[in-house]
Formats: sequence, C-alpha cells, structure tokens
Amino acid sequence: MPGMDETTAEPTDPYAGLLRELRGPVASIQSYVRTLIARDDDLAPTARATIHQVIAQQAQRLDSFVDDIVLYVRLLAGGVAATPEPVMLATVAEGVRHDLGEPDRVEVAGDCVLEADRAALTSALRRLVRNALVYGPRHGTVAVTITSAGGWAEVAVSDTGVGIPAEKQGQALDPFTRALGPSERRKDGVGLGLAVTRELVRVLGGELVLRDNEPGLTAVVRLPA
Repeated sequence: MPGMDETTAEPTDPYAGLLRELRGPVASIQSYVRTLIARDDDLAPTARATIHQVIAQQAQRLDSFVDDIVLYVRLLAGGVAATPEPVMLATVAEGVRHDLGEPDRVEVAGDCVLEADRAALTSALRRLVRNALVYGPRHGTVAVTITSAGGWAEVAVSDTGVGIPAEKQGQALDPFTRALGPSERRKDGVGLGLAVTRELVRVLGGELVLRDNEPGLTAVVRLPA
C-alpha cells in the first residue's frame, strides 16, 4: 500500500503501468536466455547458476502478476463464490502471520468467531499484512487487531510506514492504480493488491476501509458477524 506526502497517481493511463510491470520480467527473462544461448559454453558455473536463479525469480514474479489479474477478472465476473463455515479470525490471522515468514514483525490481538469463506478471508488478510510489511519500516511491526460490535467484526491491519494521504485513499482501491511516492516506484506490482482485496471482502459480504494511522495506514476489513 504505497504512498508518501508528495504522492501522484501513476500512471495517468492505468494500463500503461500494467504493461510496464508485465514487460519487465519478460524482458529480463529474454535477455538472460539470449545470454545462455550465445555464451553458455563460456560461462562459469557460478554465473550460469546465477542466471538460472534470476530467470526463475522473474518467471515467478510474472506468474504472480498473471494470477492477480486472473483472480480480479474472476471476482468481477462473479466467478468466485463464498462457502461459509465457522471461522475464528485469530486463527486465520495467526496462520497468515506465520505463512509470510516474518512472525516476529506481526502482532495479533483479539478474536471473533463468524461464518465466512476461509479461503477468501485468508487471501484478503494475507494481501493486507504482506503490503503492510512491504511498505512499513524495514524492521517495523504490523498490528492485526480483531474487534466486534453491533453485529460486525473488524480486522484492522496497521503499519507505521509512509501511509496514503486521505485524498488518495479512494484511488488506491481502484484497479491498476497506485498512489506512489519517489521511494515507492520500484515496488513490484500491477496495482491490483487492494482492488483484489476489496473484491474478496465483498464476496464475504463485507467492506474494505482505509484509515490514517499517523504515521502509517490502517486497512480495515469489516464483516457481518
């Protein structure tokens, strides 16, 4: 969830950003493959291994982009149906905390039991916590706070990073759009993270809300309980 005090929408044509992000790993793979074809016999084993690793990483990056695009299209087309079951929100949050590989940087507090699609809920929370880890301070913590009141449960994911100015928060939920500051322009992504998350939360019958954290950002998933 990028953003700084001097943020601008990038790009003006949202599809230009999408094409750029997709072409990046493709160009990298093509370049290294050409190197292997032209110089394979001359390459040292360590250089060849490095090239193989980079190709694998870029292919994985491209695969992740394509997965996001396909999932977003399916969500918009109504191709993702919820299968509700009793879910403990703290259990889901703890699973995400460990799955992302930095459990010491994520703190989970509170709990609530509700009927929800576990897979959609897990995917939504994973995206929010991962974004908070990426855009928060390098060694900062992410707080996942679960509360319930008035027939609604809230899962608030808070970081202490650069945040998103209030005037850009609505735009940040749009597909293929990112509110970017100078230090955030090199982050991977096609601008679908929050858009996909919002649609996943809608499948669950809830809503995604962004709030200022001063410093940082809080993304709140509100679900009927």
